[in-house]
Amino acid sequence: MNNAIKDYLDGVFARIPQSKDSEELKEEMLLNMNEKYKDLIKDGMSENEAINTVIEGIGDTKEIEQYLKAENNITRVEGENLYRFNYNDFNNIDISLFSLNLNVTAYDGDEIIIELLSKTSNTPHSKITVEKLGKSLIIKEEKRLMMLIPFYTFSEYLEVKLPVKYQEDFKLKQFSGNTDFDGSFAFKKFNLYVTSGNLKAGCFESGLYDIDIKSGNIKMVSLNGTGKLDITSGSLRIDNVTGMMQTYISSGNLHLGEFNGSGSFKLTSGGIKLDEVKLNGDLDLKATSGTIKINKVRDAEFIFKGSCSSGTIKTNFDYMYDKSKKNTLGKVGANPVNVLSADVVSGSIKINV
Repeated sequence: MNNAIKDYLDGVFARIPQSKDSEELKEEMLLNMNEKYKDLIKDGMSENEAINTVIEGIGDTKEIEQYLKAENNITRVEGENLYRFNYNDFNNIDISLFSLNLNVTAYDGDEIIIELLSKTSNTPHSKITVEKLGKSLIIKEEKRLMMLIPFYTFSEYLEVKLPVKYQEDFKLKQFSGNTDFDGSFAFKKFNLYVTSGNLKAGCFESGLYDIDIKSGNIKMVSLNGTGKLDITSGSLRIDNVTGMMQTYISSGNLHLGEFNGSGSFKLTSGGIKLDEVKLNGDLDLKATSGTIKINKVRDAEFIFKGSCSSGTIKTNFDYMYDKSKKNTLGKVGANPVNVLSADVVSGSIKINV
């Protein structure tokens, strides 16, 4: 524990009337401020810079008093952060989170169970509203003090236990926080929008999916369906993908273990790596700056179109260059129908069958 941070926080809370809520808030802030301090040090920041950054993150300390006054005017009922619904009552789940992390667990049961939890306090300071609107279950986190957002994301989270029998629509919008889907899920439609955070998931099947992460990483066991993934800054790693996928990454890497399908993968800065591919349609790979690598194309019959402005193209099958010596055309198999295109402006292409 950093003594400078502790001393500063002691001084802040010395001016605030003592109560159970203030003690819990102080302990939680101290824990999370020290976690933030350690992360900044690991990132290469000096000790003084890290301390100043963490302290500046508190903002106006008068807001703490206002926040605690509002808390003291609320009568808390034991179990108010726990909700249960029958999954048959809904065809859409819509979750909007401001800074909470989200854990979704698939289980054998009939109830959708929603619970707001804290790792450091018996009474979470976050608040959620849960509404039933027709066949939609709407879950919202109430916005909190901006100065507390970095701290609470470490300790408070929303736990949702979802019956595996629920196979309707699921929508999640998250401002800042991580999402973990544990188990196997099947949705008609899946929509995810995250401003800053990571997605970790087990097995996903969705008739139509749309995943948009501005800053963060995606790691999944499997994804089956038709859809689009858009990452502004981050990486994508999925062990097994089946279906038609469109992926756009501005800055980061894409790595798929096994890909069975068609689509397009476009990266501005970063590399594309596919361990094993089986084409069920055309596949278009583009990297402005980076590499494209396919370790193996199974049941290979395809037309190959390659383009590399600055770099090399290597394959274990024959192809021909055009007059510019930058574009290639090849054929694998007797009667290929699908087209495999690989286009790199600056980098290399390597494909094996």
